[in-house]
Amino acid sequence: MRISPEYIQHNMARVYAERADQTNPVGASAAAGAGRSAPGGDRVELSPEGKSVQSLYEALKQMPEVRADRVADIKAQLQAGTYQVDPRQAAEGLLRELVG
Repeated sequence: MRISPEYIQHNMARVYAERADQTNPVGASAAAGAGRSAPGGDRVELSPEGKSVQSLYEALKQMPEVRADRVADIKAQLQAGTYQVDPRQAAEGLLRELVG
């Protein structure tokens, strides 16, 4: 399995969001409540990195999981018989996945 920077960012954002949901007693997201006092006097403040991860997470939630335009393009190429795979690139990708 290849672990890309995007994979790490996605999972970090998920963990931050889960922890914010678990630790915030009033149910508001950590990003929305950053720097505000909770009723009990507790205060949550995210670092700039934490805020960046949270905003990345929110942006990722808005993105489609499948790039429909790319899928349609490849499907059309397959149906037309014009889709070509570079064997060298495919082999290198497989080796990268196997080696790590």
